[in-house]
Amino acid sequence: MQTIMDYRMISLEKGKIDETPTYEQAKAYSYSPAEWVRTLHNRQRMIVGTPDVVKQKLTHLAQSFEVNEIVAATFSEEFADRLRSYELLAEMCSLPVSAPQRMEVIA
Repeated sequence: MQTIMDYRMISLEKGKIDETPTYEQAKAYSYSPAEWVRTLHNRQRMIVGTPDVVKQKLTHLAQSFEVNEIVAATFSEEFADRLRSYELLAEMCSLPVSAPQRMEVIA
């Protein structure tokens, strides 16, 4: 996921807002030196890792900003992966996990 997010952030900064790369595309991308510096900066704005690492970083973030609520956004190719990430966050915070409700898309 980190590889894809690195690529997406650079793409967004170039104005490519609709690009959703596969892991293979993101892995194959050759970063310029300036893009790599920017990627390292962007990584400081994300929280990625094992449940213990994520919990520690989120707790530190909340304490730093003196807030009692954090909104998380997960980006993934598959909707099921996104739902699973939210389940993991809920479990990590000892929150109840309920079955997802059926969603309807209104166009």
